[in-house]
Amino acid sequence: MTISALARSVAHYASGLSGIRNWTVARSTGTLVVLVDAEAQFMDPEEGGGRWALICEGPAANRILVDGGDPAGDVELIHAGIVQLGRRCDAESYLAHPEEWCPVCQEARA
Repeated sequence: MTISALARSVAHYASGLSGIRNWTVARSTGTLVVLVDAEAQFMDPEEGGGRWALICEGPAANRILVDGGDPAGDVELIHAGIVQLGRRCDAESYLAHPEEWCPVCQEARA
C-alpha cells in the first residue's frame, strides 16, 4: 500500500474521531497511534492529565485499514492504550513511541 493510500485510509478511519490532530503508524510496534484534542473526545483534561490524548489503536487497526478486514476476529488486538498530556508538543514527541506509554505495547516488548 502506498503512503497516499494509507493516508486516505487513515483519514477515512479518523473521520469518525472528533478532534484528531495527527496520526502515525509506529515503526517500533506497528500500531496506529492518533493524537486527539481530549476535550473534543469528551475526555476530562483535568482528570486525565491534560488536553492532548494519544490513543494507541493496536495492530488490528492497521490490518483493518490496509486489508479492509473485519475487526471482529482481532478485538483483543485493538487495545486503545491512552495517555493524556498537557502540552501538544509533548504529545507529538511521544506519538511515534507507544512502547513508552501504552501498557499493551510495553507488555508485548517484555
